[in-house]
Amino acid sequence: MIFARDPLMALIVGAVFDNKPHRHYAIQLTIALGRDFIVNGNSVENGFHFQPVM
Repeated sequence: MIFARDPLMALIVGAVFDNKPHRHYAIQLTIALGRDFIVNGNSVENGFHFQPVM
């Protein structure tokens, strides 16, 4: 896993498994590197998912 952070953003490169529901205080952009993935029980087939602040 790669993790980089500065005061305005963070970058995490790695797999996420069985993540529990949580709130976001910043936007999140998830990009697939090779295959589809699941968000909230739905398959993401376009290669990316944008999660707004909730």
